[in-house]
Amino acid sequence: MRKIPWVVAVVALAVTVMSGWAGTVTAAKSDIELYGYIKLDAVYDTQRNVAGDITLWTHPESIDGKDNEFNMTAKQSRFGLKITAPEMEGGPKITGKLEGGFYGVASASSSLASPHKNSLRIRLAYVDLAYDEWSIRAGQDWDTIIAIIPNAVNFTYFGDQGSPGYRRAQFRITKKTTMGATKLTTAVAAARTIGDLDVDRNGQDDGVDSGLPSVQAIATLETPWYTEKNLKLSVSGLYGQEMLDVMSTNNTVVKVDEHDYDSWMGMVSVYLPLASKLAAQGAVWKGQNLTAYEAGINQGINATLRTEVRAEGGWVQLVFDPAKKWNFNVGAGMDDPNDADLNAGGRARNQYLMASVWYKMNDQVHWAFEYSNLETSFKGLPAGAGKDEGVNDRFHGAVFYYF
Repeated sequence: MRKIPWVVAVVALAVTVMSGWAGTVTAAKSDIELYGYIKLDAVYDTQRNVAGDITLWTHPESIDGKDNEFNMTAKQSRFGLKITAPEMEGGPKITGKLEGGFYGVASASSSLASPHKNSLRIRLAYVDLAYDEWSIRAGQDWDTIIAIIPNAVNFTYFGDQGSPGYRRAQFRITKKTTMGATKLTTAVAAARTIGDLDVDRNGQDDGVDSGLPSVQAIATLETPWYTEKNLKLSVSGLYGQEMLDVMSTNNTVVKVDEHDYDSWMGMVSVYLPLASKLAAQGAVWKGQNLTAYEAGINQGINATLRTEVRAEGGWVQLVFDPAKKWNFNVGAGMDDPNDADLNAGGRARNQYLMASVWYKMNDQVHWAFEYSNLETSFKGLPAGAGKDEGVNDRFHGAVFYYF
């Protein structure tokens, strides 16, 4: 029988501490603020890619030929509620967020899956209990390891192309320390372990089968710089496990928990102001078995070789804000799985170049255009004349209406 995970004890301790801090609730209802946006995306791709409305990697010419696409969708539109609870005398500030969108599984997995009948999904759903220096967040939020996200019209923020991270259920404790004008923020979280698409085909998520949560942690130093904006430097990492069973040819379990596969990542992120209106930002990372974190080009476990897929990569971006209504970005990124961990035909490298411009007509209506060049290389495909890779030029226009 497995031992009770340590996270249960942590949660129990937090509940005990919070109950000791509880104060008197002022008789009032929670304040609820509606927010969100409506968005239309129109995209032309010079080469077929996965998966149409969004882009993760490009199909190789040697298999699919040269095949362009045009996609148009409004399913990145989203809505949410910001909730503020009544004040507590001597207690924490309690807030919550509930946010949804329309990139559910049925509508995101294929451009053929009812592109005008989109599936609702939860993006964010958490409660936050904040004191002066400590806070607890419980629910679904962005991965704790994420410090900086690239400016992108691309819905996936260049996931599986060098920019890792996603959202998942977690229990996070954060500590803020102020040292003059410098601020240090540290956080640790126990998060749901999401597996690599049920590799053993036993009908059970391989991450859930491990019986343990994953652990994520981050430390972020924010300090004054020679410009009016602060320098931000973050170091983060994660560790988790997936478990695979041995299955028979008729798909019955022969041996339970036969092999465990580790997931880990280390990442360094930086936001570096260069001038009052110019900044550089980016991240570098390394790890293994990172399918659930939008890294490794959706390759985490190689069941044939019985090994984790190692990968490394990163992204960099220059951000220029010449005026209140304008924003310009240029950048590049790479996701590079280790070829030794891949079978023939495996996705060996993703690398992109991008440039985008944003125009804020007013507080509600924003326009954006992004060009990106994505090159996906494959292991062992016939070389020559670009046939062993997929190259896509993507022209992406969007309009937002914020409310």
